[in-house]
Amino acid sequence: MSILDELRDCEALRELAVELDGRPIPRVRMTEREFVAWCPEEVRAEWVDGEVVMMSPANAEHVDVTVWLTRVEGVEELLVEAGVVVEVAAAEGGSDFERVGGAVMVAQATILALLMLLGCGCAIGPKMSRTDGVVRVGTVNDLDAIEELAEMKRAQYAAYQPRMWNPAVEAKEKHAAYLKDLISAGKVIALMHECGGNVDGFLIGDVRPAPPVYDAGGLTCVVDDFMVEREDWEGAGVALLNEALRIAKTRGASQLIVVCGHRDEAKRAMLKRRGLSIASEWYTRGIE
Repeated sequence: MSILDELRDCEALRELAVELDGRPIPRVRMTEREFVAWCPEEVRAEWVDGEVVMMSPANAEHVDVTVWLTRVEGVEELLVEAGVVVEVAAAEGGSDFERVGGAVMVAQATILALLMLLGCGCAIGPKMSRTDGVVRVGTVNDLDAIEELAEMKRAQYAAYQPRMWNPAVEAKEKHAAYLKDLISAGKVIALMHECGGNVDGFLIGDVRPAPPVYDAGGLTCVVDDFMVEREDWEGAGVALLNEALRIAKTRGASQLIVVCGHRDEAKRAMLKRRGLSIASEWYTRGIE
């Protein structure tokens, strides 16, 4: 009997989702058809390469903001006018709305939708992204924009793991100098994503040989510096990743490696949906 057979209660499944924190359910494998037949409507889950990954209630709240957008009169029309692709899911009886604090989410979504109409933003969630963003080659003139986003990433990761990701003194200046040398020499794939004239994402890819003890069948493109605004991984993130893949292939790369923090869940979900799988994990603790 699998864990799924043992856990039929939706509340128990939600507790398991929180415990697993984005990891697949252990000892459970199924076909996509079996997943569709099993997955309860009340539980947010994904089928990824035969494994089942459940979203914690907090993540489900973020992803499914579109469920409640239609409850505010005129918001859907505003989004359509702004060029946003909207996915609408049905909510039964309002219980989901109440459970996740829907009033706050609707207010936030409404404000963001209005900002989009004013040209102040490009995306409000992983399921809703504008389609007019562009990817271009990055230059040293983009370092200020890159560092603004990189500082956001460093702060985000420091919250995930305060010791390992604790920003060093003058981290911004040191990182900018490091990237300036790489970009000036043309040693890396440097890409920027722009929306409405605003830089809202960047990616740095390094095409290099695999370690001599491994044979990847060609060069490897390693992407470490990769950040987007407002968690727009399904919009700006996918656009940047696709262009990096295209360029890396022309440079002889046969493998892509993207570094992602364990709790960077929106990014992890996008990478899984793009066909990437976990190859390694780092575990850390302090030594007192």
